Amino acid sequence: GEAIHVWAGTSMTPDQSVQYLQALEVPRMITLTGFQQSVERFIHSVLARLDAKGLAGSNLAHLWALVQEDLADPEAVRRRKLEAELGFDPEECPEQALNAALQWESQVGDAALSELVPAIAASGATPDLALIGQLASVGGIVGIPELSPDSIDHLDHWAPWERAIHDARALRNKIGNVSGPVPDRSLHDLLGMSSEAAANWSAPVGRSPVAVAIPMNDHRLKFVPRRHSPAGKRFELARFLGEYLRPSTHELRWLVSTDLSTFRQKYQRAFAAEFLCPIDLLTSFLDGDFSSYAIEEAAAEFDVSEQTITSLLLNNGYIHHHGTGSMLYRMAA
Repeated sequence: GEAIHVWAGTSMTPDQSVQYLQALEVPRMITLTGFQQSVERFIHSVLARLDAKGLAGSNLAHLWALVQEDLADPEAVRRRKLEAELGFDPEECPEQALNAALQWESQVGDAALSELVPAIAASGATPDLALIGQLASVGGIVGIPELSPDSIDHLDHWAPWERAIHDARALRNKIGNVSGPVPDRSLHDLLGMSSEAAANWSAPVGRSPVAVAIPMNDHRLKFVPRRHSPAGKRFELARFLGEYLRPSTHELRWLVSTDLSTFRQKYQRAFAAEFLCPIDLLTSFLDGDFSSYAIEEAAAEFDVSEQTITSLLLNNGYIHHHGTGSMLYRMAA
């Protein structure tokens, strides 16, 4: 939602009119605005060249005129964005699904809806987004977080995982626990919820594609986790903590946790991992032993999943996985 990851490889196909001679050794991150502006400049240059060659009125010119017409209409931009998030091309989204998304937008918030809709659509759930209504009506764990986003200093730029790691370390400094494991009670206290209520919560039957925290009166939040295992639920609550502390211009907003690879979700996963299991503390505990047995012991020590331990080691270059190549940050949910 904030940047584009660009991969580029050489392509020397004999029958292709354009040969791509250069490649990127590693993926590059470009701001979303910068990417859009570059595409626009490229299209304009192509159209100008076509006009100069007497080839005006091309399909590209026609399509670009339609795009420009939509961009000039805020309501059209809003609908096109939702159509894309629902997984449809322009004007091909069922009216029922689009209307449902538009109706939820004012209650959920535009930013939160952009996290909810693609996750629900990708899961194959009904296009009327009935799942959002079910999440709103189900009981949850009520909490009043004791901190606010301005309780810690934040980075204004850099990649989502870099910001998340910075914030997780800042929070540990704030609470006076720089290097020790985080007990469940400490996590629950930060979220302002009862440990008993958290322990007694059972996620709804089935596999939900999303978990949410919904604003209530008096600064309360209703947390609706989706993970069933204790370690999974703990990691998810830590993700909510990171999302709550992340600076935002939206005062009353749903907090959304999904398996998507958006900026917010990458931030959440990296924050939860570093907060619950700081990489420096983890490597000190492992002391160079990255065997499956050592990883299992580390997972028990920090009360996280073995997948989280493995992902932390992969992301920080301590172990390597064949086939990951130069893909950017990966983290277990």
